[in-house]
Amino acid sequence: MTHRPFIPFLLLLSLVITVIGPWPAYGMVKLTDRTISEAVKYGMENRGLPRSTFLGSNWIEGQNGALLNIYTPYMDIARTASKRKFKGSVASPEAVSKTRKAIVQDIDYIYLHPSVKFIVSLYGNSSDFAKKYYAVIEGVGNGRNRTIYPTKSIPQYLADEDKSAAILPYSAINTYHFKYDDIAPLDEFTLKLYGKEIEPVTFRVNNHRIQ
Repeated sequence: MTHRPFIPFLLLLSLVITVIGPWPAYGMVKLTDRTISEAVKYGMENRGLPRSTFLGSNWIEGQNGALLNIYTPYMDIARTASKRKFKGSVASPEAVSKTRKAIVQDIDYIYLHPSVKFIVSLYGNSSDFAKKYYAVIEGVGNGRNRTIYPTKSIPQYLADEDKSAAILPYSAINTYHFKYDDIAPLDEFTLKLYGKEIEPVTFRVNNHRIQ
């Protein structure tokens, strides 16, 4: 991938950051030099945690066992950084800078193509149930009602079967990508999965709680 000119500038600024909190105090995070370093630090210091703990408010449980994981640009960088090894439990500014350099191409891509990924675990009654779902987000932001459709949908066409399950023996994971600039301005929204002859699945999200 071609190296972008802004990355060295971001890396240079990161060297002067001395205090980085594990979680920003505001809602869905816009990537800046500071928040990129925050994401890297968070990922480094929380590697190995259970996914529910790592994601925090970005992990949302729904009905009938449905589960939503939300990966914002911030969380994507944190997840990438969590795969890097370093000594100790506290990431120093030098360690954060080193990790940023190691994952610079990932940061580059996430920065230039910001999206919000909704990964949904679902349960159903047939092996092809998950491919029947469509996604839409209905939300409110800046005093306006918004209806937003995904830019990319990745359904699991053949669900996994648990023969020991008495009900809803099939499970699948669907992924839906939305533009960051469409989702970030919303105050709150509902992710709705719907389709013919299947039960709808909904998740209510407060945009000021997720990272």
